[in-house]
Amino acid sequence: KSIKPKSQLEKLIFDALDEHSNCKFNEAISIYSQILKVKPSNHVRSIIYNHRGMAYFALSDYKHAINDFSKAITFNNRNISALNNRGLTYRILEEYEMAIIDFSSSLEINRYQTETYFSRALVYHDLEDSAKALKDCEEAINMKPDFKACIKLKSIIYSRLFNKK
Repeated sequence: KSIKPKSQLEKLIFDALDEHSNCKFNEAISIYSQILKVKPSNHVRSIIYNHRGMAYFALSDYKHAINDFSKAITFNNRNISALNNRGLTYRILEEYEMAIIDFSSSLEINRYQTETYFSRALVYHDLEDSAKALKDCEEAINMKPDFKACIKLKSIIYSRLFNKK
């Protein structure tokens, strides 16, 4: 049984999410923009900006993605999804210090995020800061012992450390 939207705003949100989940990112962006014109509550705006940012990200439009993730954070500075998404985007753009700031801010809000520790570990790995990368791997693996990607990263770091000539 499907859920019926109660309002025009809900209908737009359902439509945007539907387009987004069907990889119709330009259509989703258009609908997210319509929703933002209505000026919903700050909480809803933060969520919509984050979603629109993810659609831009999927289109490799990283400048617009960062802009939207930043707006999402402006409307809700505890939006860990937007912080993590912006951190990921900064990493792709090799703006490593900005990525670390976002992942660290996210972890200050909620320190029980295995994926965020892993993402920050990847940034530290990119920067060849093995000590910090390993520390973040350990944090993630302590919470999720079967975290395969993190276990693999840890092993890559160890092999790089101990196989140097």
